[in-house]
Amino acid sequence: MSANARTISPVLRLGQLLLITGGIQGRKKLQKIVHLLQAVGKVPFGYGFQFSFYGPYSVDLKAEMDELADEKLVIQEPFQTQFGSPIYHFQLGPAMKRLLEDLKVSDEEEWTDLARQLNLKTAIELEGISTVVFLQNVGWSGNELEEQFRTLKPKLEGDFEKYRAAALELNDQTLGHGAASYTVQ
Repeated sequence: MSANARTISPVLRLGQLLLITGGIQGRKKLQKIVHLLQAVGKVPFGYGFQFSFYGPYSVDLKAEMDELADEKLVIQEPFQTQFGSPIYHFQLGPAMKRLLEDLKVSDEEEWTDLARQLNLKTAIELEGISTVVFLQNVGWSGNELEEQFRTLKPKLEGDFEKYRAAALELNDQTLGHGAASYTVQ
């Protein structure tokens, strides 16, 4: 019997996410994928998110990933982008792989396809979509949602409609809404 995504710990859920996606390139991308899976009610990771420069961000998720890397349960490989800035690739460490296998944690869940689809998107696309979902979940809609987005994300404002459409598509895929908790500062 496989471990159900609704009953396993957040650490194992993160391992399961990396198992399903084959790894995630970039802290921002990891943050946004976790945020979106949680916010649309697919995976109850249990992280609280606040709005930061690059959109929804969880201090606890970052700390958890750093701890998993320190314990070698997750491999966090740094490399340089074409612009010279460091980015990290996250993948399962051998001990986490064994743990997931021993616990029979599945790489096939109701959210598997969504996680893989999100991982194919760029970090900037995920930032835009995640920001729209965050703003919707704190109560913005209609023209006010668009105004807030344009204020917070002026570099992405030209693609607002694309991000809103993607957010609507995500919301259409969900059974329930909003396992994410938010802080607006």
